[in-house]
Amino acid sequence: MPTVYLSVGSNIDPRQNLKLCANTLKKHLTNINWSPVFQSPAIGLHGADFLNAVVSAETSMSANDTDKLLKQIEKAQGRDHSKPRFSSRTLDLDLLLYDQLIQNTPELTLPRDELYTQAFVLLPLVKLTSNLIDPVSQRTFQSILAEKAASNADFIKDFKEIELTL
Repeated sequence: MPTVYLSVGSNIDPRQNLKLCANTLKKHLTNINWSPVFQSPAIGLHGADFLNAVVSAETSMSANDTDKLLKQIEKAQGRDHSKPRFSSRTLDLDLLLYDQLIQNTPELTLPRDELYTQAFVLLPLVKLTSNLIDPVSQRTFQSILAEKAASNADFIKDFKEIELTL
C-alpha cells in the first residue's frame, strides 16, 4: 500500500481538533505515525498560535481520493473554505507526499509546495522521518531543512515542541 504524508494544523481549539482528527484518520488509514506536535505563531494572519504535526500512514486510496477525503474531514470538523486562505481554522489537512509520486494537475500538486518553504511542515516531517527522500531533488528533507535554517536563522526559531498524545 502507498505511504502518505499529511500536514495537520489547527489554531481554533487546536488540542481538541487534533485529537478528533487523529481518531477520524484511524477510521480511514492504517499504520499511522505522528510527528511531535509543534506550536508556532500564525503566519500570514492575525490569530491564535497554530499546533502543527505531520502524519505518515498507508492507504489503498489513490492520491486524488486521499486528498478528497482530507477535505471531507476538514469540513466535518467545521473548516469553512469560504473564508480567505489565510484565516484561523479548526483543521487544516494537506496531502504532502504520496509515496514518491510527482503530480502537477489542477486538482493536486505533489509533492506539496509547502514542503520546501514552510517550517511548520518541514520541521515536523523531519522529526517524524529524518531520512525521507524528496522525489523531486532526491535529497533528504533533513538536508533541505538544514539548508533553510542555515540561510535563515529565524526559520524555526518560534517553534516549540509540545506534549500532546494523539
